[in-house]
Amino acid sequence: MIKEMWQNRTMKKLLSVSLLLALALSFVPVFSYAQEGLVPCGGETQPPCDACHVFKLINNIERFLLFPSPFNNGVPPVPAVAAIFLLIGGFYLLTAAGSPEKLQKAKTILAATIVGLIIVYGALLLLGAVLSSAGVAQWGDFRDWVKVECDVQFGPPSP
Repeated sequence: MIKEMWQNRTMKKLLSVSLLLALALSFVPVFSYAQEGLVPCGGETQPPCDACHVFKLINNIERFLLFPSPFNNGVPPVPAVAAIFLLIGGFYLLTAAGSPEKLQKAKTILAATIVGLIIVYGALLLLGAVLSSAGVAQWGDFRDWVKVECDVQFGPPSP
């Protein structure tokens, strides 16, 4: 019966439109909670931009990509994509059924995912060390590894 419905052209269009509409509507709450932007300055209710805001922007981008925050509605993209690839690698591992090619593919996916996570979070530690040594950031807690709180003035001193 489902096969017959799928072969019906009208039903195929209706199902496609319904799935597309459901996907589009699933993002509606995301936009309604977008109160805080990645760029911390220059808006109508925000302070004017200065050199310190560049470091705050870098911090906001890393928080968006790696940690649950108001910027990403609690779903950080990097760990989410890594979890998907770990699931795919695990699926290939479970369904290999003794096939050396599938087993090798599963191992490659799992290893690449773990190495990628190590590289990304290692880069975060390196960035934190650079910002900390520049005097614009301090090490924070689990949710916010690097806290940018700078009063550093760049350029010639003001008269």
